[in-house]
Amino acid sequence: MKKNNLLAGILLTGCIVLSFAGKTQRIPSYIPSNGFWMIVSHINVNNEATVQCYNDEQVLIYEEKISGRKLNLKRKKTLRCLKVVLDQVLAAFNADKHEITDKHWIAAAIK
Repeated sequence: MKKNNLLAGILLTGCIVLSFAGKTQRIPSYIPSNGFWMIVSHINVNNEATVQCYNDEQVLIYEEKISGRKLNLKRKKTLRCLKVVLDQVLAAFNADKHEITDKHWIAAAIK
């Protein structure tokens, strides 16, 4: 009888530990680890926005004007494309150390 209670206690403890271990939050694949991007749009102008990329020190490193297409920020594919371009821009900025403008990387990535 005591062995059954001990075994049940060990199993219960193991289940509790495993349930807490499974609750760790994963960071979504579209969240950048370095830097950030910002969308600037105008209320009166449809299908036109400016995407600005910043490094961790909040220095503008890339800016691209997107016109003729709407950026749907609710789509994970759009967010992943922006993250890929941000990583590309950060690598180019770290190599040259100056702002990059209108390379049309975002327009090419979001089709």
